[in-house]
Amino acid sequence: SSGINAEWPLRPGYKVVKQKIFYDRWPGDDRWRDLPLWGEWQTEWYHAPTAADGKVPRNEFGNVELFKPWMLPKKTVHVDLPGTYALARRLGIDAAHAVVGFEFPRCRAVPMTSGVVVCEEHAETLRLAWEEYNNNQAKKQEEKRLKRIYDNWKLLIRTLLIKKKKVPTATLR
Repeated sequence: SSGINAEWPLRPGYKVVKQKIFYDRWPGDDRWRDLPLWGEWQTEWYHAPTAADGKVPRNEFGNVELFKPWMLPKKTVHVDLPGTYALARRLGIDAAHAVVGFEFPRCRAVPMTSGVVVCEEHAETLRLAWEEYNNNQAKKQEEKRLKRIYDNWKLLIRTLLIKKKKVPTATLR
């Protein structure tokens, strides 16, 4: 007896592939056996949960797994804009990070998130708030840039005047 059970008990629903037996074999022995790869419970279609009472259904880590578009929970929308999670929290909107895949730096699985998943009734509010926030940020950046330009010009003029010794330093402030 070679220790190989040729009548492997297979339950219906397993995908069966041929596996070459590499242990317990003699040279020239090309025996193959059937090997079940996965069970029926692993091949069922994913049924997305439904959002209720403004709450987004999450996994055990507090995220929504969104590897394919049809994995989006019912009555929810994927808002793929940067910085929307913090904005949703500030507005009091229930949102969950959308995990779209995994990266493997240094042999570890790290989830890749892209945007948030919110209920349909809050999606437009979040998008409008995001646009307003970005417009305000752009205005602040422009004001900061102009202030820096004016401060640089003041510094240049002050430096030139001091070098020429036309005006004492006390009167330039």
